[in-house]
Amino acid sequence: MKRILVSALSALMILSTFTNVTYANGNKVDRVSGENEEVALVKEVENEKDLDTLNLTGDKLSSLVLPIVQSYEVSENAQNWTMDETTRFVIPKTEAYLNNSRLKEIVELVSAEFLEKQIPTTREIDKVYALDSQITSKDIVITLDKENPITEKSNSDEAYKIEINESGVKIVAASENSAMYALRTIQHLMITNNNKLVYGTIVDYPNVAERRVHVDMARKYISKDWIIQHIRQLSYFKMNTIQLHFSENLGFRIESDFDPAIVSQDGYLTKEEVREILTEAKKYGIKVIPSLDTPGHVEHILKVHPEFGQVDKNGNKSKVALDVTNPDAIDYIKGLYKEYMDLFEGCTDFHIGGDEYMEFDRPPFTTEYKEVLDNYAKENLGAEYTWKDTMANYINDIAAFVHEGGFKPRIWNDGIYYGENDNRENKQQIKMHDYIGIDFWSQMGWNPSIARLNTFIEKGHKDIYNVNASYFYYVLRPSKPDDGREQHSFDYLDQDVRIYNDWTPGQFQSNTIDDNSEVIKGTSLAIWCDKPDLVTEDVITEDISKELRSLASKAWNTSSNKIADINEFRENYKKLGNVAAFEKGTSLPEVQPVKELVELNYDELNKLIEKAEGLKAEDYTEESFGNLNKVLEEAKSLIGTVNSQEEINSMVNKLNDAINNLEGKGNGNSGENVPNSSEKPGISNKPGKGDSNNSGVLPQTGIESGPWGMIAIASIILGAFLIYRRSTKTIE
Repeated sequence: MKRILVSALSALMILSTFTNVTYANGNKVDRVSGENEEVALVKEVENEKDLDTLNLTGDKLSSLVLPIVQSYEVSENAQNWTMDETTRFVIPKTEAYLNNSRLKEIVELVSAEFLEKQIPTTREIDKVYALDSQITSKDIVITLDKENPITEKSNSDEAYKIEINESGVKIVAASENSAMYALRTIQHLMITNNNKLVYGTIVDYPNVAERRVHVDMARKYISKDWIIQHIRQLSYFKMNTIQLHFSENLGFRIESDFDPAIVSQDGYLTKEEVREILTEAKKYGIKVIPSLDTPGHVEHILKVHPEFGQVDKNGNKSKVALDVTNPDAIDYIKGLYKEYMDLFEGCTDFHIGGDEYMEFDRPPFTTEYKEVLDNYAKENLGAEYTWKDTMANYINDIAAFVHEGGFKPRIWNDGIYYGENDNRENKQQIKMHDYIGIDFWSQMGWNPSIARLNTFIEKGHKDIYNVNASYFYYVLRPSKPDDGREQHSFDYLDQDVRIYNDWTPGQFQSNTIDDNSEVIKGTSLAIWCDKPDLVTEDVITEDISKELRSLASKAWNTSSNKIADINEFRENYKKLGNVAAFEKGTSLPEVQPVKELVELNYDELNKLIEKAEGLKAEDYTEESFGNLNKVLEEAKSLIGTVNSQEEINSMVNKLNDAINNLEGKGNGNSGENVPNSSEKPGISNKPGKGDSNNSGVLPQTGIESGPWGMIAIASIILGAFLIYRRSTKTIE
């Protein structure tokens, strides 16, 4: 009876030492003996820092990502999901996914970024193809759904959804690139939210399809490493396009086999370097748009070929404008376009310029060139045609040439439909090809004859891009402004604030349309190097950093400024820093490829574990049973953590041996003849092969203690005490 009493008291003491306490926030803590619940909770907060993150609203969590996500619906009684050493990036093990090389590439890329940024540690995250039965609650599972919209609010192929709960993290993406964006969102939250994801659902998509940076690498030589650096940075902020403007008045910056003489010798990209750029851009999901501007902005070419300059009424040749009436000049330009269409094969768009041919409202155009272009129009196009049609005819011709080469042509807005609202002269008769995309950059106050935005819409142009010069033009200027701005600057101080607070997709320069208009296909920040030697390319990087981040967020989520103010936004993106391998010339760490998990069979091991757990310590020597318990714990820890059947089979043999080597108490017998056992405890040491129906995860066998357990133990003690009293009285 004393043994019963002592055992019961011991159980009570142990139970009072470790009692699981569950709080309203869903967290459980092991209360240390002698401490109250408040102390235990403090220790939990100190160790996990959970409460601060759990108290964040959906908007607060949304703002921790750049760009700010569209919605983050936090679960009731939310908990935190954390990464640990067992976390894996998991792609479903199906034939379609196994053959999807692009998704594999993305998972390996982001894995390398996580490793460089030490998320969550310096250990590389495993990447596997796995069956449903092989997935654990610590995995990040990446799936694609290209057939059904991710959300009713958008049909974008860049949309994605992330579900975070007790089962783990599951991504559903509309495309491979959107899967990359989803992983970047997780990456950002890990950085800004103490390596934790709050239970809930993230639904995200862009408001503007194309989010671009234009780089004037023609006036100023821009290195391959700088371009790759910004390709990575754009991808980090979910921007998706870079435009390489490589021909200008002051330079021609890509190697040419067609005409080597026009290439700037003070700096240019080789074709091999361009191919490196294209490879990196493809890996990071960035579209590249080459830009060869004609018939204006060709001064550098005309220095080599003055014979191709536009002829005036006196027979003189322009030094800055291509002769759009000269078939030889046009054929030469088409030869250049052909060379670079071949180089940029695989790209979808080609910018052909069409802007700033001459200033049409003043001499020398009005006095020396207009007459020549008018006469050409009448002689070659028709009596009612004018110089406007001569220009339109050239742009249409080049656009068709590029389009036939497999590219969608783009132009700037100021060169066509000139004077459309001016009744004093004939309007342009030639209709531009409606497949031409329009970069609407300026409705210049000094020249009201430039066509308004609605003109392009009315003429049938369905692809218009907002490159509002009042917001997005960064210029290396010839002279310093008198309002405090540097020569290397945007039009206003704190332009990032103006972009973040005021700009929306429908706000074009001097023109406004609905933000949700279907014709708005993109927006762009533009770098222009009018005075190329003013600063280094690294200074440009620093100069545009704030504005780039503001545009990235507002183009993705137009309501960004309603979710977080500019100060919160700045603080959050400071925490995010730059993309992994941001420094020029660096590379990401090498990572292991995505591996295919073999189909594992735990049946034999599970049977042995069950057998071992049913054996009683009192039946065996302390040493032999202690060895069994050690091997048993090792076997249980193996479940769901191995990648080979050989490891499982080895553990089966090891556990089987531990059972067979048990020694019964007092008789020196082995486990073959133990009390209350008529058969050998162990089982066959020849486990079978894989079983696809096995989950590989053991059920939890422990019993969660709580107040009712305390009551039960107390009842046992009281009953034992009463029996003891009764037996004592009987003896007396």
